[in-house]
Amino acid sequence: MSEKQILERLHLKGAGQIILVRNKDEQRKLKKALHTELVFTINEAKGLEFDTVFLWKFSSGKKSADIWRRIKNDHYFDQSHYPHIKHEINLLYVAITRARNTLILFDSSHDIWEVDMLRNLLYRTGEEDVLSEIWQKVSTPEEWEKQGDYFFQREYYPAAAECYKNAGNLARTEIAKAFIFAAKKQFKVAAELFEKHDYPREAAEYYEDAGIFDRALSLWEKLRDRSRIRSCRIRLYEQNGEHDKAAKEWLKSKDFKKALESWKRAGNNQKIAEYYYSKRQYGKAAEAFEKAHDYEQAASCYSKAKQF
Repeated sequence: MSEKQILERLHLKGAGQIILVRNKDEQRKLKKALHTELVFTINEAKGLEFDTVFLWKFSSGKKSADIWRRIKNDHYFDQSHYPHIKHEINLLYVAITRARNTLILFDSSHDIWEVDMLRNLLYRTGEEDVLSEIWQKVSTPEEWEKQGDYFFQREYYPAAAECYKNAGNLARTEIAKAFIFAAKKQFKVAAELFEKHDYPREAAEYYEDAGIFDRALSLWEKLRDRSRIRSCRIRLYEQNGEHDKAAKEWLKSKDFKKALESWKRAGNNQKIAEYYYSKRQYGKAAEAFEKAHDYEQAASCYSKAKQF
């Protein structure tokens, strides 16, 4: 069968199925052609298992094809080739062991499948109906949701979203999409979806990332997270230009350096002077007192700093 004939029959209709490819280029190509997120590179699929795996063009790359051709023909390899051979065997092992029940192979290079150890393990056919019978199963919404949970728990959110959509579960689809938006740094959209579906902590964090501190603060207050309430309140004050209020919050946290930065932004020279005075940095204190028009204190500090 040609590649085009295969692709016409490869649209995913059932849960528990996945397409494995060797590299990102083939992954992008198949995702676009089949309109699915259920195409993984072999490395991405490590640790995952599926009822049926379609392994797409495993040895189609020139380097891979050359190695398997030499293995098939029992050619001599010097030691410099060993890491490449080991890589090929390890990659093949990972690929074929992702399948619990059925492994389907399609390859443009056939040398690998003519290797003695593999040749007799395969059933070969060019009959189009065989692929349709094996691959094009239809799953129930419950099966799709279970598959979605499998991906979601392992943080494969694009695949999870597709499975939940196929299950007709809009809420879970949107939750998975929220994680996708967050990964793409679309924080506002992510936060709104998390808030909608009662993920308050995630919503608060991403509202902060989006710079929407008032909504984040409201959620932190509901969660009674004191440290996050304070830090978010400070950021809200800073956003609104209320730097004196921000400084007061920094003082409550005993972060005097941050309080100093806020006073500087507020132009509060009196507080700046008092801070430097408490640290016995009399020269800086004197300058700040002078800017605050407190000349008596400024003179006293200049005297202590021996700047007569």
